[in-house]
Amino acid sequence: MNALASKLFGALQSIPDASTLIETALAYCNGDGTVSRVANQLYCHRNAVLNRLEKLRELTGFDVRRPRDTAAFLYALNAGPNADQESDQAAPSKAPRA
Repeated sequence: MNALASKLFGALQSIPDASTLIETALAYCNGDGTVSRVANQLYCHRNAVLNRLEKLRELTGFDVRRPRDTAAFLYALNAGPNADQESDQAAPSKAPRA
């Protein structure tokens, strides 16, 4: 897991919009794989979502549109420097049902 985290965060450490790329990829991973829904959730155009996912792939090698890369990306987030913050976002809500 540490190697995956190093790959992800090492490639993004000098990128000014790295948090936007991670936020977009995480929204895509947590959703149903529908770019339009991610765009609505993030209040941007669907092409912006596609461009961000492609930029993440170019920089890190993680293409979250592929299931194997999605798993590796999520593992890398969980092992990364802000693991507590991202894992809270990645985990489904555990609120009790009424």
